[in-house]
Amino acid sequence: MIDKKMKSQRGFVLIAVTLLLIVAGSILINMIPIESEKIYKNKEITEERIKIVKRALQVY
Repeated sequence: MIDKKMKSQRGFVLIAVTLLLIVAGSILINMIPIESEKIYKNKEITEERIKIVKRALQVY
């Protein structure tokens, strides 16, 4: 009786741990592209600012 309960608990713990790992992994994978997108957007913004500054300098 005790052995069956221990085995079922062990299986439940294994399932819970694997689900946790999958969820954590998917969150990490989803976070990485967001960070790279932010960097890319910042790069685009700085390039636009450089163009504006160059135009302003050409006017003077």
